[in-house]
Amino acid sequence: QKGAMWGRAAIKLYVSNSGERINVQASPTDTIASLIHRLAEETKIPTHAQILLTSDGSTLNPEDRVGNYPQLRDPKAVVYLFDRNYIFRSPSPKQVKVAVGINPPKILTECLAAIEPRSSDHSSSQELLERFKIQFDGHCKQAREFERCCTESKMDVVRILQELEVHLGSLDAAFYNLMNHRGSMVKMFDEFFSEFTAIVKESSTLFDNFEYDLGELRNVELHPALRIGNKTTLLDMQPEGRLRETLGKCRSWRDRLEKSVVELRAEFDEIREEVKKEEGQLKRVDLSWLKSAVEDVHQDAIYCHSLYKQVYDNFHKWLPAVLAEYPVDTKQLHGRDENQCRNLKGAQDRSRRTLDTVHRAHDLRPKIRAHFYNKLRVISKLQTKIRGCSKKLALYRQGSISLQQKCREFWKIKKLPDIYSSCVYETRRRITFQKQFMELISDFQSKLECAHTEEARRRWEFAKGFRGYLKLDFFPFLKSPPPRVIFPDKKFEKFPPMEPLEDTKSAVIVQDDSAEIKALKAELEQLKTQLQSTVKENKILRDEKESNSVLQQSKVVTPIKVINPASEEQAAERLRTLQRENKSLEAKLEMISQGMNKREEELQHKVEELREIQKNNAHLEVYVDKVKTEKKSMQTELENMSVKIVLLLKENRKLKAKEDRESMWKEQSNMRISFKSFQLHDIALFLERKGVYVAFNQDCPNRFLAPECQSVLKTKPLSVLGKIVQIRKGKVEPNRKNLYKLAMGTDYYELIVEFLQPVENH
Repeated sequence: QKGAMWGRAAIKLYVSNSGERINVQASPTDTIASLIHRLAEETKIPTHAQILLTSDGSTLNPEDRVGNYPQLRDPKAVVYLFDRNYIFRSPSPKQVKVAVGINPPKILTECLAAIEPRSSDHSSSQELLERFKIQFDGHCKQAREFERCCTESKMDVVRILQELEVHLGSLDAAFYNLMNHRGSMVKMFDEFFSEFTAIVKESSTLFDNFEYDLGELRNVELHPALRIGNKTTLLDMQPEGRLRETLGKCRSWRDRLEKSVVELRAEFDEIREEVKKEEGQLKRVDLSWLKSAVEDVHQDAIYCHSLYKQVYDNFHKWLPAVLAEYPVDTKQLHGRDENQCRNLKGAQDRSRRTLDTVHRAHDLRPKIRAHFYNKLRVISKLQTKIRGCSKKLALYRQGSISLQQKCREFWKIKKLPDIYSSCVYETRRRITFQKQFMELISDFQSKLECAHTEEARRRWEFAKGFRGYLKLDFFPFLKSPPPRVIFPDKKFEKFPPMEPLEDTKSAVIVQDDSAEIKALKAELEQLKTQLQSTVKENKILRDEKESNSVLQQSKVVTPIKVINPASEEQAAERLRTLQRENKSLEAKLEMISQGMNKREEELQHKVEELREIQKNNAHLEVYVDKVKTEKKSMQTELENMSVKIVLLLKENRKLKAKEDRESMWKEQSNMRISFKSFQLHDIALFLERKGVYVAFNQDCPNRFLAPECQSVLKTKPLSVLGKIVQIRKGKVEPNRKNLYKLAMGTDYYELIVEFLQPVENH
């Protein structure tokens, strides 16, 4: 936006081949391409052959705008125009001939000598006065000739100096451009050489260790669960023949590429030496003496001009005043004559010195031009060599990338044992999980069978105890058997594909360690409590049994004193009742003892499971540490990525703001009316003058609305506004109709426009 505020300004442009200086009017919104088209019309250099360089060697890109180059803001900025065809078609040093047009002054020797004093009689005095008139007239002519000679010499020397400065300045710009290319190529070469050296070192390590890596694969035997057919080692899983063939191709490819890179480096070093040598030769040209000579010629021209003015005043003003007096003061005339003769001799010496300077400048001119031609050819050849090196560099870079991609296959071979160890670990983990899962299912099945048997026994005892009191259909619910789970015949020998290790945390074995251990501990405590209660119950039953047996023995041993039949029947009934209770207690005790044994076995099994889980817990702790480390690295990487994303978003916002500003300026510039210059796509305002529409302009006359555009207008409005789509140049000639009433030989331009509003509204 700052660049867009320059306004239209003049750019100093120097044509390198001719030394001509041109001022080109351009605004920041003008493209370099439009500038090139204008230069093609003025200099007759084709657009495809033009090269525009700034004084620092920067190339003007046709796709950019003038406002994109800040160095052009400086009023002293210079742009050099080169012709591609002229660089290689310029004449050789022997063919360079410069026309020398030097006009020496006319030396009037009789005017440089003073008049000798003579007799003072009237006749001789009159003759003397006439001689003084002739002498002063010759002084005036001689001084005018000296002034002309010095002025022309000064203009000639200044023109030669400007031409030589343009040649040397354009040569410096071309050399700076070459240095810029060389600097960018040096940076590219250094980066490529470092990358290529690393690739060669890496590939050499891979190629040298290829046989060792194959031996390592040969020594690794496959796990029985991972074998396929007759393949028993890890090497059998790889295409050894194809790998060896690829290795041979990669080695030959690397050797050829390495040899080509070495040659390219030697070629580029040679180019660098040539550029350094040319840099030293360019600095040898010195025009300081010519600049000082121009200053001396300028002073001589000033002196001759002042002398001519003085002599002219003496001849036209002072001399008539002196001759009008009587008697005439001849001494004063002699003194003025001698003084002017001395001054004219000094002016003659100065003019001869200026002529010597002009001769020296003309002699230097072909040498400088020959130097310019030779160095420009050398710079162009070096530029061509650098471009060739850059193309080779791009080709070799692509080859190194392809070689690096080929080496990835050998990196896979090197990392294959580590990958296989991870696969073996996963296989063993899955087998262990399968065994544990089968054990859990079998244990669960046995528990279900035991529970079903116990429930069936209890229901049978209940039905047996109340068989005589309840009918079979009294309570239908009590007739139902216990539920039973029927497992399939397949014993889960085959399982579906396992999920990855990260997702198996929801399985039985890989659950949260602390939660599972707490659950097992709680179950163990519950089993211990049940076992203690069972032992107490068993002890109570034993005590009851012993008391019953003692009671029975006491009944047998104790003598009966009174025999009562009713009491005997009651005692027998009581004995039978005790015997039945004893049998039920023994059965219950036996069941409790069996349950206690099973509880002990379950407790032992749980202890073993607890130990196994503790082992797995140690393994899972290592895994958790690894996961935590990976999580930290991923968090760090995520933070770095977030910072990069923030920076990219900032840059994106800046670019978007810049594009918005450019588009806004473009829209504003497209809606402004041009009046200092008229280019394609500019908006022009045409005013009606005597039936012809003339473009509103400032210092840009003879721009008219084309007749075909005027024919479109139904009426004759006072003004017309349109966008220029074509510019047609013409010239007033005798055999052509003069529509615009211009003088013969005058150039004019007819502008074909696109009206910015409907024609009916004009």
